[in-house]
Amino acid sequence: MGAPNKLWKLWREKGSGLLERFEPIDEKTFAHRGEAMLSFLREHCIRGNARKFRIFLDGREVERISLDSQCHVSCSVGFHKVYVKLDSLTSPVVNLKAEAGQRYYFDIACTMNEGMILQRIEEKKEEQR
Repeated sequence: MGAPNKLWKLWREKGSGLLERFEPIDEKTFAHRGEAMLSFLREHCIRGNARKFRIFLDGREVERISLDSQCHVSCSVGFHKVYVKLDSLTSPVVNLKAEAGQRYYFDIACTMNEGMILQRIEEKKEEQR
């Protein structure tokens, strides 16, 4: 892949403001079961607007997500591979070590140059002094 275009750069930079767009979830529910929660957000992008993107966890389709929506998938503790597909377009795999009671956030997009994109959104930790 060549150098990222302007749209890709803007999309990558918006990551920190995305956490506020996720629906609140009672985290005690999945923490009590010893599971982790994966939350996905799909907003307007260049390609595939009329189609549902397919979300895969460890090679198995676990959910489909429409435009301007979000979904949540619980998973067991341990190492997982997460990716998204639209027909023959597949995002790079995101490797994740899931911990019980933790919620992990992802943003999904599909651009003309980069194809399918799955970006993990990291919560910023306050620096301890």
